Order: sequence, then C-alpha cells, then structure tokens
Amino acid sequence: MAREKLSYAQKHCVSSAGKLMQTTGMLHPGARVGIAMSGGMDSWVLMQTLLHRRRIFPFSFEMMALHLNPGFDPESHAALIPWLQER
Repeated sequence: MAREKLSYAQKHCVSSAGKLMQTTGMLHPGARVGIAMSGGMDSWVLMQTLLHRRRIFPFSFEMMALHLNPGFDPESHAALIPWLQER
C-alpha cells in the first residue's frame, strides 16, 4: 500500500488505536485478528485504522475481514469485496 498523507482525524484514530493496543497488550507476533465488516462507516474506519497500524507495528500480524450480510440487499455491500481484495 502506498504511503499516504493522513488527515488530522485519521492521525487521531491511528494514534488512539496504537495507545489502546499497547495498553491492553491485545496483539502479539503472528496474531490473527478478525475485523467484523458490516459495510457501514464505523467498520470502514476501524479497518482503515488497523491497516495503518499494521504498517507501523514492530511485528507482523494477520488481519481478516469478516462480513455477514444481516439481510440487507446483497448488492448494497458489493463495493466491499474489491476494496478488501485490494488491501
């Protein structure tokens, strides 16, 4: 993923997530993390934040997007698939 300039809000999210991860010790080398992706704005922000954190973390860990359509129109989440495949 190319390095991109983050906005103030993005920097705040990435920084806050990093502090929380460090405080809780929630990750370890080789960890596998599942991120629930509904397709809504909150899950997109969470995924983007974790993608940025993963690039600056001192060790590698695996991330998996987990999506379950809760009965909405199947086409409403179609944009999620290529976006996740690219990342």
